Amino acid sequence: MQNSDLHHYAVEPFVPIGFRRLGPKTGIPLVICHGLGAYHIQWEDEARHVAKKRPVLLIDVRGHGTSAMLRNCNSSDYSMELMADDITGVSNQCGYEKVDFLGNSLGGMIGLQIAHSRPGLLRGLLTCGTAFSFKLSPVIVWTKYLIYQVLGRRLPRFIARHATTNKEKQPLVEEMYTHASRDVMHFIDRQIY
Repeated sequence: MQNSDLHHYAVEPFVPIGFRRLGPKTGIPLVICHGLGAYHIQWEDEARHVAKKRPVLLIDVRGHGTSAMLRNCNSSDYSMELMADDITGVSNQCGYEKVDFLGNSLGGMIGLQIAHSRPGLLRGLLTCGTAFSFKLSPVIVWTKYLIYQVLGRRLPRFIARHATTNKEKQPLVEEMYTHASRDVMHFIDRQIY
């Protein structure tokens, strides 16, 4: 997708959220939200296809892709409530009163938070690879962070090989995680678990 349709909106001061609007101007939009460490290009092919018939809004979660990464922050700056507020704020800015929402993994968890905090916005909610909640030890969170640090520049290739068996999509996954912030992923992991 070309960058000409890239926009930013600061729902919270100094936290611009990157988004793309595709397709027709009228109709109920499909809001698409990516998973942890990814960004809007995760859904690029699907968005282009769906946008032939209806509006599509691709949003980068704070700290991901084209959205701002906060400085001097902690895990509370990446809470589900704040990320859901970012999504609903961008949807409001675009003038959408009702949306259908599609979220993968973290994106799905954000969708569930929107269903809880702002149910009137959603006409439909579809999640994939999403758990409603996790009850794991904090040791897991810190072990993941240690793995992020030990793998260093090899992390994107490692994730690409293990996140999908589709060889054609592995370069896309590697591209997303090359730009992912390990600190942001850790902060969100701490919020999730």
